[in-house]
Amino acid sequence: MTSIPESYADLLHGVVSLSTLNPDGYPQVTAVLARLQDDGKIHTSVNNARQKYKNLVARPKATVFAMDPANPYRTIEIRVDAELIPDHNKEWTKAFIAGSVDVDAIDGDAERFHVVLTPTKVNTFSPSSL
Repeated sequence: MTSIPESYADLLHGVVSLSTLNPDGYPQVTAVLARLQDDGKIHTSVNNARQKYKNLVARPKATVFAMDPANPYRTIEIRVDAELIPDHNKEWTKAFIAGSVDVDAIDGDAERFHVVLTPTKVNTFSPSSL
């Protein structure tokens, strides 16, 4: 597993872009709530009614991209292997989002999955690297 530089870890606690590959070969990018955990992996959640879930089942590889809102030239791109873990009763997701949204209202009858993203390659950029 490739490690995330500590100087960029702050960008991985909030909303990031998660890119997967659609069946037609085009990328599909959405904003997701994510957190870099102590295990060095990025964690998020998806439901099985979304294209993101379908893409990750078909090809469990993705890219996470985050940008510093105070300095949009400070960025991190992480290529990851994805693992989907069933989140029965949505317990993990509800704890993860800590009441910021009503998961049951968003999901309806869809099932939730805890997504663990393991870094395989990390690219960083900041103005000091010019």
